[in-house]
Amino acid sequence: METILGLDLPTLWFLVIGGLITGYGVLDGFDLGAGALHLFSIRKKAGASR
Repeated sequence: METILGLDLPTLWFLVIGGLITGYGVLDGFDLGAGALHLFSIRKKAGASR
């Protein structure tokens, strides 16, 4: 079986796809967390009824 960097191809693809999914989760989590913190950072106007 063919190897690249000492890993067989199924293992290499598992690591590549796992890394992409993990990166997406981290970046999406950062975006959602920044949006949630933005809700608390908005200052209310002094004369607002809400």
